[in-house]
Amino acid sequence: KNPVEDIDSALQIEQQKNLNNEEDVSDQIKISLANSSIEATSLENTIIIVTNDSMYDITVGDEYWISKLNGEQWEDMPANIVWNDLGIQIRAGSYHEFNCNLNLFGNFDEDEKYRITKKVYVNQKEYTLYADFTVN
Repeated sequence: KNPVEDIDSALQIEQQKNLNNEEDVSDQIKISLANSSIEATSLENTIIIVTNDSMYDITVGDEYWISKLNGEQWEDMPANIVWNDLGIQIRAGSYHEFNCNLNLFGNFDEDEKYRITKKVYVNQKEYTLYADFTVN
């Protein structure tokens, strides 16, 4: 056997072990809003930020969901949206800003609690991120 092939095989096996034993990065990837209190007049131009403080590159799409707190339950707000199937890569130690149009989800009541939800992927593992906000 070629010694280089042995080294390549060993490296591939080690990389696979690292992926299989991957640490939980859920506390290293965050979503936030530029403002946690959003003016009703700026719902169509809301900025959300996904920050990747992990040591891995992550993938995220354009899609996001909005829920409203009703008592102690989060209820999804209805929306008839078709999302582009994009894979946006956010490098380790970096962030990405998304411009969101919250008006797509209907009417927002002032001083109620809302939550934006976004899914991200790290080495094919899915994480769900949340950020709470109010509208005034």
